[in-house]
Amino acid sequence: MNVRTGRFRLLDSMRALAFMCVLVAHASFAAGFAADGSTMRPFFARLDIGVRIFFLISAFLLYRPFVAARLEHKDPPLVRAYAWRRFLRIAPAYWLALCVIGIWVGAPEVFTVEHAPLYFGFAHIYDSATVNLRAMPQAWSLAVEVSFYVFLPLYAALMRRISGGLRSELVGAAVVFGVGLVYKLWVFAVGWTDVRFRLVLPEYIDYFAIGMALAAVSVAGAGGRLLDLFARRPWIAWLAALLAFLLVSKGIGLTGSVHDNVTEARYLALHYLYAFIALGLLLPAIFGDPERGLIRRLLAWRPLLWIGLVSYGAYLYHFVVIEQLADEGFRPIAADTTPYLWFPVALAGSLAIAAVSWYCFERPILSLKRRVPRRPVERGEAKLEPAP
Repeated sequence: MNVRTGRFRLLDSMRALAFMCVLVAHASFAAGFAADGSTMRPFFARLDIGVRIFFLISAFLLYRPFVAARLEHKDPPLVRAYAWRRFLRIAPAYWLALCVIGIWVGAPEVFTVEHAPLYFGFAHIYDSATVNLRAMPQAWSLAVEVSFYVFLPLYAALMRRISGGLRSELVGAAVVFGVGLVYKLWVFAVGWTDVRFRLVLPEYIDYFAIGMALAAVSVAGAGGRLLDLFARRPWIAWLAALLAFLLVSKGIGLTGSVHDNVTEARYLALHYLYAFIALGLLLPAIFGDPERGLIRRLLAWRPLLWIGLVSYGAYLYHFVVIEQLADEGFRPIAADTTPYLWFPVALAGSLAIAAVSWYCFERPILSLKRRVPRRPVERGEAKLEPAP
């Protein structure tokens, strides 16, 4: 398994696929696929799996330098360098997008003295008055990511105090995974229906735990026969993910409607099937020869890698692109041709803005990361650092 190089470039393409899943899920509403009677609604509705893929990628890439230092008995990454790089990667582009989109669509609440600190501080998900950010509703995932960024070095410091190797890492990840399950059961038990309790880190910490476990396994070069099988035959992992996607779309009693009867059992089935799908999709990008197999050759396709490069900006702007297309009269054009036209047009518009954001703003900002040097062990982090 080619997992010791520390460079997982195929994850850049997985980031692209995750973004496109989210875009299609959102554009399907404007395209009419969310209407009653649409045969594609159950499938398009489940493409919000893309956000969960982002969570696993982030946990894997960000925890790997910490676990590598621990298992190889080296000095840990400098937390101040880690924090500086995370800030540069996530905050400036988000702040710019928040200002641009807030002005573009006319969202004055973004700039009020009362609410601006929450929006710009990635804390809007904790207040009922700001939890639904009209200008950028997908920003809830950024707030979850930022809370994970704070959690990760604290968790890594705790793990360094615990003796043991890979086994202790997997036990630690299992405990974190269990915390996510316990949190959900607790919310069920107290009967809280406020959406804020579904948009916080404890709700998704089990996804991050899976990514952290993958990081530990990849550093240790372990995994056993099962991972060796997925490394040699990546199509098995993707086939399993496809079957799970069909199951979550049509087999657990959900129709994709916003008015679905989501019972506790269905919610848990949805949540953990998403985890299984994300894991299956990521395995070929992490384990095995990156030059081997049709799936990996697809992931190595340059246009897909480029979309992964600019995917953060595309994620930030795609929703407003869809909204503006609807407001500027694109509906009749799509109605006269095909509703599927929404997807490539929304993708093209999002990527055009994302390219400007990347080359003119994000990349120059990221050059400042050298201001805070990091230890050599951190060179194992992927070149394209994760963004949701």
